[in-house]
Amino acid sequence: MRQSVGALEAAGALVSGRFRHPAALAAVRDDAPAAGLPRLHARAARLLHRAEAPARVVAERLADAGDADGPWARSVLREAARQLLAEDRADLAAEYLGLIADALRGDALRAEALLELADAEWRISPALTRRHLPELADALRTGRLGAGLGTRAARHLSWHGRPVETAERVRRPAGTDTGEAHAAARPAGVPGGRLALAPPPLSRRRPPPAGNGRDRAGRPGAPFPDGGPPEPGTEVLLKALTGTACEETAAHAEHILETLALDGRTLEPLCSALLALVCQERCDSAARWSARLLRQAAARPHTSGWQALFAAVSAEISLRRGALADAEAQARTAVDRITLEGWGGHAGAPLSTLITALTAMGRPAEAAELLRGPAPDAFLSSLFGPSYLYARGRHHAATGGFRAALGDFLACGARLTAWGVDAPGHLLWRAEAAGACLALGDLARARALVDEQLARNRLGMSRARGVTLRLLASVSDVRLRPAILDEAVGVLTHCGDRYELARALADLAAAQGAAGLRERARATARLAVSTARECRADPRLLRTVAPGDGGAGPALTAGPPKSGGEDGTVLSEAERRVASLAANGHTNREISTRLVITVSTVEQHLTRVYLKLGVTGRSQLTPSRLRAGRE
Repeated sequence: MRQSVGALEAAGALVSGRFRHPAALAAVRDDAPAAGLPRLHARAARLLHRAEAPARVVAERLADAGDADGPWARSVLREAARQLLAEDRADLAAEYLGLIADALRGDALRAEALLELADAEWRISPALTRRHLPELADALRTGRLGAGLGTRAARHLSWHGRPVETAERVRRPAGTDTGEAHAAARPAGVPGGRLALAPPPLSRRRPPPAGNGRDRAGRPGAPFPDGGPPEPGTEVLLKALTGTACEETAAHAEHILETLALDGRTLEPLCSALLALVCQERCDSAARWSARLLRQAAARPHTSGWQALFAAVSAEISLRRGALADAEAQARTAVDRITLEGWGGHAGAPLSTLITALTAMGRPAEAAELLRGPAPDAFLSSLFGPSYLYARGRHHAATGGFRAALGDFLACGARLTAWGVDAPGHLLWRAEAAGACLALGDLARARALVDEQLARNRLGMSRARGVTLRLLASVSDVRLRPAILDEAVGVLTHCGDRYELARALADLAAAQGAAGLRERARATARLAVSTARECRADPRLLRTVAPGDGGAGPALTAGPPKSGGEDGTVLSEAERRVASLAANGHTNREISTRLVITVSTVEQHLTRVYLKLGVTGRSQLTPSRLRAGRE
């Protein structure tokens, strides 16, 4: 051998025992007998390991050999996989971790190796992890995974909608009764009080113990008993879902988003913080962070799962701002990135947004296609199951199925209240159920539901309060409706939900028509249609059924704007000052500074100005219309 190497070096083919050109090495490999190559690669790996070569270099030879026999080989492969995951090379990391799992067939440590493989594959596509679920479930049943590893396995299983085999087995003492109704159980996405929005990366480890610091699987020490430090986003999202300490919770969520950089370890805390802001109705802030995180995820390879999560959150944010077309596009992106199969039991996240957006845009047939067939119980029992029921209820209501809609809204509420995650601004199932009761002629029940929802949103300028005020008008005396709806319009204008604003304007037009303010009702109807078209909503689906209006409101079709000055449309002094500044090109913030009022007050004044003058925006605030508003 030494003579052969010396001859090749003398001929210039080798330098310090290595081929000078990759082509020469490839030619030698191609000429070698195929049956003997794996053995040669394995031998090369051992030699490199003894020479203390980098883990990545040794791992390449082990992968070529298809060999992970021995603790040293598995240790090298695991270290190389850890480095690759840090560089977003999840595909190659999964290959190395797969070799470890294959080498441990029949070994008690195989379940732990499969868990690490599933963590890496989830980043590529959650659908890839489904093939490991039977073995992971069996490992949970037989106690072959410790508490921390059991929680990690439960997160994979619960993601794919297998709650009975997962979270319940991890946290329930032996012999506990499991026969209670599924609606009263904790959602599958919250195993042991930890949110399973995404599986974690390879666990952080303790320092190696004395000796060689390796176990039979080649791991550098055992993981923390509880699977690692608590996820910083879990507590903040649970607080947001329960509606506790709103200002403090929002500040905590912002802190998480500001301080954590996106990687496999921080993915779930960041998603949790985003959802917390959404539940707290901080959609403007959530939208900025979501767009930033989605760009960061898209710039990295093998992060389809990450992109799908952020796209789904972005879709929900767009829906709550009334940007229906954006919500549809982002929800479809979330589904396209990892497919509905990959979303598993959490498919309710993108599906609910997509169904609601399509329904509001007047495309019920497309929404019905997504609703085809019964939803599995495991699907409905996930963290996003109530969102799916809520979306299905809104679709039923829009297509005239009010009894089915009421059933879905009440089922949504039953789950939220049983799980203790019924935050005031999360899912407004009471308000929507009240609308269904109104359509069914049950005014007393509708009023009770509205009062219950309103008691949760008495103060502030929240979106939830604006929506509830719209329903409150429908169950109130006809003479009181215009004033209540006028307040709802002001609140929703401030909150920025253009779709809910259009619904409130449509109801206000009907109330004004019932009060005999025909010209004002026509102006309001035009503004409702204009707002609906701006957010791509179908104007025909805006109006709430309300007893006593007698269909007095104008048809929700657009017509040429008419000048104001009739039926009590004279501008107040405050409205005239705001309108004059807006007509001269001042922004809302500039107006608020100049008049020493809040931006919210400016927005409310402008909304009333538009209604009174029959215009749809500040560009139509001409001198003639402003003069008409003085008469």
